[in-house]
Amino acid sequence: MKSMEALKIHDLTFAQFALAMVPCWGIYQTNGLDVQPSTAQWLASLWDSADKRVTISINWQDTPLKDELPPAALTYRFNDLSLQASALALGLDAGVHADLRLVAELMATRNAWFSAIDHHCGQSDELLSNDVAQDYVRLSCNWLQHPWVRVSVRRYKMEQANAKALLAKNPTAAPEMSSNPLWPSTQVIYGRCDPLTPQEEAQHQAKLDGIDYWITKFEYADKCWSSEFDIYAWEAQCDMDVANRKITGLQEIIDKQQALIREFERVIKVNKRREAEINGTDKSGRPPKLVERQEVTLKFTVRWVQSLMDTLQVSSCAKLEETICGSSQRNWSRWLSAQAVPTSKSFAILQASKITRGRYEGQPLQAVQTTPASADMLKLIRLTGVALKQSASA
Repeated sequence: MKSMEALKIHDLTFAQFALAMVPCWGIYQTNGLDVQPSTAQWLASLWDSADKRVTISINWQDTPLKDELPPAALTYRFNDLSLQASALALGLDAGVHADLRLVAELMATRNAWFSAIDHHCGQSDELLSNDVAQDYVRLSCNWLQHPWVRVSVRRYKMEQANAKALLAKNPTAAPEMSSNPLWPSTQVIYGRCDPLTPQEEAQHQAKLDGIDYWITKFEYADKCWSSEFDIYAWEAQCDMDVANRKITGLQEIIDKQQALIREFERVIKVNKRREAEINGTDKSGRPPKLVERQEVTLKFTVRWVQSLMDTLQVSSCAKLEETICGSSQRNWSRWLSAQAVPTSKSFAILQASKITRGRYEGQPLQAVQTTPASADMLKLIRLTGVALKQSASA
């Protein structure tokens, strides 16, 4: 049997994993307007509410198990709205940041364990143990009812009750972790300040040597407002600054696109003029009178009329007029002599005309087998675009 040190995450039950991982957390306020995760979300944020949301960030202390986590499981961020439903289901106060922090830690632990198991199953064919598989199913169905989650909540409530009892006896035992004593009570986080370890003291001294520490310290000190109205004014100014930056960015995008449109329109006009010169187009928007198309259509119109006469066994255009109901001898003569081609509309009407004699008697003209076929002739006439001299309706 493997020792605990040799076990991988996929060998650990959820409770074992949760005990081995040490979450680190941070609570901060975010401005819904001041985020740019993607272009679409950035544009959409212009119409979002400017209400401030409390965000809780969860990551992990350095442990051997942390190195096994997928990249997506190294850090989790939750806003207060997404945690409130779970907090109420666990019997916690959704308006207290400390309660929401506990929910965030539990949810991050569950998600990290899930991600590690899913990653392992996607990379290996090794089966999970029964205990791990049962935990996976239980957390998938209702993770809030998992025994370890319920025990953690009970332990937290006991610690909070003890802290309140201690605070009642000694009000200075839990100093306010806020830069301003007038900060709203719902946004005050209480905690006990333990003395720094030698390692933490060394890390703190290293921070003092860097400029980032002092910039952050001075910025934080400048936000010690005297009233909530100062807070609202500062936040409103931040929103205005963000909106102005986005307006400037949007205007730059608009200017670039308009410049591209103007350039493309110039190229399109030049190409249209050249095309008109080559094709001899005399009217804007009309299809060009291509001589080649007209000659080809005339040639196949003659072939079609000759094939029709052979199939119907008639010897003249006058006989065609008598054989095909509603047709005109004049049109047949002009088509046969390559003087004109039918319009697509008149040709389609002609195809529906009934034959009055011969073996095709009573059938529409389109039923007669010709070379070329009537359907192909109709396509060719439509592609030609312009007839030589439009004949009267057949």
